Parts: sequence; structure tokens; C-alpha cells
Amino acid sequence: MIECVNCSELRAAADAAITMATKSRASLCYVWLAFFLVSVLLQLLLHGVSADQETKTLGENFLGRKEATVVDNLIEDEPTNKSQRMKIFQHDPVAVGHIRKIEIEGQYYEMKTVALKPPIFVIPNFLSDEECDAIIDLSLEQGLEKSATQRKVYKKRMDADDVMAELFTETDVDGDGKLNMTEMAPFMLRYFEVELNYDELSFLLTETVVDLDSNKSLDPEEFSLIPGAEIYIRRLTRALKMRPLPTNILKKLRKGSDRKSCQTRLEHDLYDPEGMLRNRVAALTGIQKEIVYSSELLHVVQYNRSGHYHAHKDSQPLDNESVCKHSDHLYPNSSDGQPPKSRLCRFMTVLYYLTEPERGGQTAFPVADNETFTEEGIDHFYRIKHHDIYDLTNHCHDSNLVVEPRKGTAIMWYNHNLDDQNEWIGDINKFSLHGGCEVIKGEKWIANHWINIDDNYDMQMAYLADRIRNGSPPEDESTHRRPTNDTNVSSIDDARRSTCQLPQDWSNTASMTSHDEL
Repeated sequence: MIECVNCSELRAAADAAITMATKSRASLCYVWLAFFLVSVLLQLLLHGVSADQETKTLGENFLGRKEATVVDNLIEDEPTNKSQRMKIFQHDPVAVGHIRKIEIEGQYYEMKTVALKPPIFVIPNFLSDEECDAIIDLSLEQGLEKSATQRKVYKKRMDADDVMAELFTETDVDGDGKLNMTEMAPFMLRYFEVELNYDELSFLLTETVVDLDSNKSLDPEEFSLIPGAEIYIRRLTRALKMRPLPTNILKKLRKGSDRKSCQTRLEHDLYDPEGMLRNRVAALTGIQKEIVYSSELLHVVQYNRSGHYHAHKDSQPLDNESVCKHSDHLYPNSSDGQPPKSRLCRFMTVLYYLTEPERGGQTAFPVADNETFTEEGIDHFYRIKHHDIYDLTNHCHDSNLVVEPRKGTAIMWYNHNLDDQNEWIGDINKFSLHGGCEVIKGEKWIANHWINIDDNYDMQMAYLADRIRNGSPPEDESTHRRPTNDTNVSSIDDARRSTCQLPQDWSNTASMTSHDEL
């Protein structure tokens, strides 16, 4: 029941008017006047209740009126008039080859359109050599780790660490510090009572994200995740025994690991203490500074020889059953204490090339500007193209668009369409599929500057208020494990020597094992 202020006084006045008219037994005019007064009072009462309900916005419910006022102050005269709400800008690509000049702080930058679906732009010399080198040096000082694919990462059960360490040593027959599929097969038979062939075992460990880097082998840290993922492993093993793996899954498995790289994430104030780069990004994209400054940490990636990242999307489709990852900490846990199901909400990507490899390392967009591509008909698309469009190790140059890496150049594209009606983030742009082609010679460094926007407008406003109050975006443990390298180094050269080292057999052919070996 909603409480209203001065309700008792309003009811008393109405009762008095009716009593006065009845007692006087006056003409019908007096009675009509009394009921007129009652109706006016009731309308005033209802209007007050309605106005009170409207002030209880989602942001206020989560943050209290004080913090909700902070959100309101971000946008002038917000939120009473829908036309005055914060709006998202998206550049019109115009046509492939179109060049526009953008002035930012007295300097002109050329932005060239290279695709329309999705809108993709290339901006040469967006970063100086000094800025590129500084980001790399900071990343080396902080330490890098092997990159994981975009899937759920299970938390380790600390009570099982000692047991899993012993089991790892016992299972590691050749003593090389990692478990290949040949070594994992008897382990699965012994502890899960299931006999799987090579493809099934590879699929199982990748899909349950025990094999974080999809390289078909487990290091001690990955192996220690098995107890936390046990229920999911058992479910999937039952499904695998009921029906064989589809052809498209087998193709994906045999193209090698999804991702071969090292990464870290840098706090914005660490690499951009004065906010100069973020201000430049806001001016380039036309996105509000509040959104740019509150987006997730800078994602820095190092690719050595044979490093790659097969085709993927940076964001995920809108879904009423899940919430945006960057703002999920504002939602309460479920009744059983579990956090809400979440998804990535990255409206756009600004990718920086920090170095130039001697050969390879391009960024490919397999289906950019393709009129016939549909994700539902992906098998048909395979037949038309005669290759796996996700496989950028073997089919990089079969992609519709391939961008050459140039130090200081930025690539900008939209992962989501724009909802024209609300001028806010819309559903995923299916053409935003992209990836990093294999580095053939040299070394490649990039940085991803993702712009996070919640499709729930009120939650984005609440998130902005929370960031104003608490500072940097919260660190996401599910996608960012702290580096395990020894960062007590005395110089950048020492950091380079101690940085994430990929195993020599991470190449696609070396990591494959014959089915007969199982």
C-alpha cells in the first residue's frame, strides 16, 4: 500500500463538505457543489500518488535519492522528458573509402571508412610512438598472462588445491608440467567413469572452460578448476555419450586453439593519468566522456610468432534473462546467493596497434559487408566459402576485410546496432565478427579500448553514478586473473625476459594428437 502525505486532511475536508450539504437539506445545487469538491480533492490525491511513484526510479531504488541526483546532474533536465535523455551517437560511414577529418585539441585526424556493415573506420597516427611504447612498458612491468577465451571461468575450490596438485603430478606421465589429451583420457575414465575420444575430450574441456586458452592441454592452474566445474563436466559427458559431435564442431576443434596470446589490463589512471587519450577517444567517437571514463580497463595483448585469435565478437546479444557484465555488481544476488547471469555489453571497440609485426598479424573481418551472411545459415555459408570463416590461421586472407597493422593506427567499429527509436544501444551487429590473423614473423602488440553501455538505460545511469562515487570500474575476476609472473623486476628488459612465455608446441600442428593415441 502506498502512503500519501496529508491524506487524512483531504478525507476530512471531503466528509465535511458532504455533511454540510446533507444537513442543510438545501437545493440540489449545494449537493452538486459538495460532490464537485470531493472529485477535485480525489484528483489531487491521485496526482500526488502518481508523482510520488514516478520519482522512484531504478537508479534511486539501487543507490538512494542522493546518488540518483548525481545521475540526474549528468544530464541536464533529465529524466522527465524522454527527448532530453542521454543519447548515443554513431558515425555515419557514408561509403567505403570516405574520409572525414576530425579536429581534436587543435590536431586533425583522418578517419577512413573501410566497411559499412558494421561501420568500420581506420584512423592513422591516433597514438604517438611514445604513447604506444609507454603502454607496452607498463604492461611488461605489471606482468602478462595467457589469454582466456570469452567464457565462464569457474572459481577454484581452495579446499581441493592439495589434492589436485597431487593428482596433477600423478597424471603428468611425461613430467612436462602440462597434461595433454592422452594423459587426460585415463584420468577422466578413472574419476568420471567416462571414456572419451580425442575430439570429445577436447570439446569437453574447452566448453566447460577448464582449458582456458583452448590449447588442448592443461597447466596446473587449469587442472585445479576441475572440482569447481564438476557438475558441468558430468552434464556434458552424458550429452556426448547420447549423440556424436556435429561436423561444424569438429571443424572448429581441428583448426587449433581459439586464442594464442598473452594479456593484461591497465587501470585508466595508470596509462592515461591526465585523461588525454580518453578525451581524444570521446571526441573521436562522439560518446559522452562519462561513459568513456567509466568503461572497462584497457586490455593489452601481446602476440608472439604463431599468435592469433580466431574470429569472434567482442560483445554479446541482448538477453532479458541476463544483465550487463560491467554493471552486474549493482544487482542483488539471488535467493541462493548466486550473482545474476551476465553478458558482455561493449557498444563499440577502439583497437590500437602498438607495434608492427614483420609479417602477419592483420585484423580480419570475415563477413564485413556480406549481403548473404546469416548466422542461422552458417553451415550454408561454409559451403559457399569452402572454408571455416572462423579459422584465421589458415584463412585470414579469405576474409572480406583485412586491415594491416600499423603502429599508432586505431581501428574503430560498432559491435551493436543503434536503436533509432531511443538512440540507445541496440542488438548485436552480426557483421562485427573479427579476429587477429596469425603472426608469421616478429611480435605484435595491441590494446582494446571497449566502450561499455548497458541496454537498460536506468542501470547505465545508476552505473555512472556508482563510478563517480567509487572511481575505476570494478575488476572482473571472471575475465581477469591477476598475473602470476614475478613482477619484482628492476628494469623493462628484466620484465621482457620474465613476461608470459607461450609453450613452443602451441602451434596448431604440434598441439594436435592422433585419435589413435587415445
